[in-house]
Formats: sequence, C-alpha cells, structure tokens
Amino acid sequence: MVIEAALDLGKVVAGKLEEEICELELELREGEPAALLELAAELAADLALMPCDISKAERGYRLFDANSYSLSLPAPAIDAEQPLDDAFAALAWHLLGSSQRLAEQYRFNGHWRLLVDWVARLSELRALLGSLGQAAPRSSSSELRQLLDGLLNEWRPRVQAGVLDDSTRQAAPAQFAEELQGTRWGLFSLNLSRWLLARAWTAERNNRGNRQGAAALGNWLPTLLKDEGNDLQLKRYQQQPEDLAEQLPRLERLLTWLHLARNVLDVPEVDRLYGELCKLSELAQRPISPELLDERMSQAQTVQSLKAWKVLVK
Repeated sequence: MVIEAALDLGKVVAGKLEEEICELELELREGEPAALLELAAELAADLALMPCDISKAERGYRLFDANSYSLSLPAPAIDAEQPLDDAFAALAWHLLGSSQRLAEQYRFNGHWRLLVDWVARLSELRALLGSLGQAAPRSSSSELRQLLDGLLNEWRPRVQAGVLDDSTRQAAPAQFAEELQGTRWGLFSLNLSRWLLARAWTAERNNRGNRQGAAALGNWLPTLLKDEGNDLQLKRYQQQPEDLAEQLPRLERLLTWLHLARNVLDVPEVDRLYGELCKLSELAQRPISPELLDERMSQAQTVQSLKAWKVLVK
C-alpha cells in the first residue's frame, strides 16, 4: 500500500476576493481504496476534517459567483430489476455526496436553504438505514447511526425552529462553523464511506437477510411501502391528530423511498402521493394548535383517499 499525502496551505485569489486554503489531500498510489479511507478515518478521529471534492478552480469561480459551485450530483440509475443491496448502495452514496457538497457550500455562504437541505439529506440517510430490516442488521450500522443521530438530534430542532425564528437562522452559520471544528461530521462521512465500500451491512446477516438483499427492488419496495403504510394507521390519526408526530420516523421512511425510487413502482398517481405525504409530514412537525389539528385530520383523509395509497396498502 502506498498513499501520498500533501498539505496545501495558501489562498485562492479572484480579483479583490480571496479564500484561505487548508487542505489535506490523500492520493492512493498503490493498494486498495479501503486502505485510503481507513487512514482518512483514523486521521479524522483526532483532526477536524471535512471531506469534500471541491477543486481549487471551483473555489476561484465561486468567489466570482457564489452559485457557480454545483450542488447537484447525477441521480443514480435505479430500476426495478436491481437487487436491493445495489440500489441501497447507490442511493446512500448519492445522499452522502450531496450532503458533503451542501455542507461545503453552507460553510462558504451561510444560505439558510442549504442547511435545510443538508439536514434533509441526513434524514434520508437515517431513513434508509432504518428501512432495510434483516437485509442490514442493526448491529452492522450501530456506530454510524450513533454519529448520525447525534448530528440530527442537534441540527434538526434548529432547522425546525428556524422556520419561524429569524434569530435562529442568523445564529446557525456560527454554530455550523463550531460543528466543523469538531470531529463528528468528518468521522461520520468517512466511516459511512468505508461502510458502503465494504458493503459491511451484508456481513454476518442471516439467510433471510441475504434473500432480502438479493431481492429485486421492484418486488421488495412495494412490500416495504405496504407494511409501513398500514402501520401508519391513518384512520387513527383522523381521530387523534394530536399524536401524529409519533409517526415521523415512519413518514420519513415512506417519503425517502418515494423520493428516491418511486420510478420503479407501477402505481397510478404516485407523484401526487409523494406530494401529499410531504404535506402530512410537514403538518406533523408544526406546533399544535386547534387549526393545525383540523389540518392534520383533513390531510390524513386526503392521503387515504388517493388511488396510489389504496394500491400500495391493499
């Protein structure tokens, strides 16, 4: 194994604008990619590292135009015939890469929408990790979930508070800078990369887990959505709308798969179902008021009446 390490210190200058550079570049010269990630993760345990693929040229262009740095990554190719293991890996890599680019751009310009989207990508990663059942035993992802839950438990309430509170939005950039001075974000990013590269969720799972992981996504996903949809108990929350927030983890699992893979479903009006479930999830997160309870009941009825919902939960 041969790894080349280079420390870049200096500035990117564009006219009268400049940005400090402090980058540790690791390049694999010989050996397996896993060794490179292992070294990076060991360093991240002691150093405040922020994995990102931004180039010096991109930094320069961004000084001229803050929006020139592309946040979008090519969507992974997902089809109904893909094994669940392959689809999960593709989606998780995509969400991780997107979250890294969002974190870098928010660090740079502090635009609130970027932080909201960063937390949304982390929430989707958490929902993916929690949706695979025996295909990804909980023991295989316990350390990752602990790091991810730590990030979400701190940042999701701030994002929710910032919807209505300008002072929360104004304070967030400094709080994010403080986050990046610690090791949590770098450790999570690099450990998830190692986990995905090694397909660690497939190790030591039982035969049922192996069958689930090998199942075609087009067969597995409708079963997951049916089970989650029935467990959502929409009729109950039409009578007890004050308790809807307790279903947020289940709503997030439904929304994550509908967001990322609804193209594999042969279901009518599935785009509308995704939109109406988004509205229900948003209502579940808002502070309770008499008006809100009425909205929750109405929205639960709307979702339950949709053709796509009836097909999925039949």
